[in-house]
Amino acid sequence: MFRSGATGAIALLALTACMSDSPDPDDPMGRSRARLEAERAACVADGGTFRPAGIGILTCIHTTSDGGKACAVASDCEGTCFADPDGPGGTCSSQTPVFGCYSMIEDSGEVVEICAD
Repeated sequence: MFRSGATGAIALLALTACMSDSPDPDDPMGRSRARLEAERAACVADGGTFRPAGIGILTCIHTTSDGGKACAVASDCEGTCFADPDGPGGTCSSQTPVFGCYSMIEDSGEVVEICAD
């Protein structure tokens, strides 16, 4: 005869442990629920926000302290130095990482087009 007490609890814990290592069906990257929770906790502890970004993948987003500041090269910014389409220089991004298609200025001063998902 099956005893539902301790035996059932052990079976449930074993099943839960297996499920937490399984890929989360809602995560396009195939990360497990346990890994997503660990990434979220690390992100929040570092001052970020764990949310869908780019093509909807859960990502750690940080607000930069220099967003909107003028920049001449990438190293002038915490995030990305967006190129000004009307002239030299650019503007620092307000968050990092940045997604979508945009023009950015590299440390060499070269303007490049990039698309990041």
